[in-house]
This record gives sequence, structure tokens and C-alpha cells, in this order.
Amino acid sequence: MDQWLENKQFPYHFVSACGLVRKDGLILLIRNPIRGWELPGGTAEQGEIITEALKREVFEESGILCEPEHLTGIYQNLIVKDGYGLLEGMQYGSRSWMK
Repeated sequence: MDQWLENKQFPYHFVSACGLVRKDGLILLIRNPIRGWELPGGTAEQGEIITEALKREVFEESGILCEPEHLTGIYQNLIVKDGYGLLEGMQYGSRSWMK
């Protein structure tokens, strides 16, 4: 069983947080050099509470301290290795951006 697990390619799972920061009718946007203007956010660290991840990401990207008021949803990014999808053997497009 251990050898089977060592050779098996599992998907990588990441949990991300993104927030809408408003003050005096203004909305905070972060300029990403690749994606352009976007809401602040990023990936939670191992064991980090999602609201704490959001506060940390907003501060890291803008220097602004915030306190989340509402949770609008929970989303996940699932990156799979080539050849392994939800069904083993399912082929996905090129993932050269993952390397």
C-alpha cells in the first residue's frame, strides 16, 4: 500500500481568500503586473483560518489593517498534475504555467 501511495499523483489543493475593502465610498484594488487590477487576496497558509488569511493578505498587499464583516462564499483552486483529473486518466490542457 505504501509503495502505491508513493507512486500515485494526487491533486494539489489550495484555499484562497479574497476581500472587498471599502472606505468612504472607495474600493481597494491591487495592481497585479500580470492580471491587472484586482481585489486583494491570496492563498491561506497551512492551518490558517480563512478570515485570518484574508486579513494577512490585505495587509501584505496594501499595508491596510481590516476586519472582515461578511463571508460571501468559500472557493477553492484545484490544480491537478497532467493526466490526473477528477477521473484518473482524464487529460487536461498544458499546465506549463504551473512549473
